[in-house]
Amino acid sequence: MTTNNMKQDISISMDNFDYLDGVINQVYSLTTFIVANDNYKTMPRTTLASLLWTVSDRIGGVLTDCVDMYFGELSGEQLKFEQLLIQAKSVLDALRNSEDLGGLTGEHLSNVIWLADGLLEDAIKELGKMLTRSDEQAA
Repeated sequence: MTTNNMKQDISISMDNFDYLDGVINQVYSLTTFIVANDNYKTMPRTTLASLLWTVSDRIGGVLTDCVDMYFGELSGEQLKFEQLLIQAKSVLDALRNSEDLGGLTGEHLSNVIWLADGLLEDAIKELGKMLTRSDEQAA
């Protein structure tokens, strides 16, 4: 229990922050690559589905790993970060699990992937707001 005189410790270690930052930037770069310059138009649908699975799988791994990363209560930034990741994963899973990418083509397919890309971009912004502590303090 915290009182007004006690400072809540809401933070993550620098190692965990670096891990989250690295993974989320990787998957964000991949979704950006897919839609930038209409790259999705020239790749086989099976390749596109595999790339979307890769992004979704990595996000799922981050969400699993996040459970033990935080010190103290979950902050608003941490909660929003995880919610944005869940939303991006849900969009990608719905797309890749539907038959033939939901039958979407062209601009409609691009818009759905851009939606996930935008959610990942927002998650990166929320991650940047999180408080961190040195790994020595975390021990």
